[in-house]
Amino acid sequence: MYTAHPHRYDHMPYRHVGKSGLKLPSITLGLWHNFG
Repeated sequence: MYTAHPHRYDHMPYRHVGKSGLKLPSITLGLWHNFG
């Protein structure tokens, strides 16, 4: 059974979205901007 590495998201750049403090990966924001 596949087990993902527990630190796989440690080095992914995140950005804060709005005033809520929500953090999304930068790639998500790029995809939303291009295809959303």
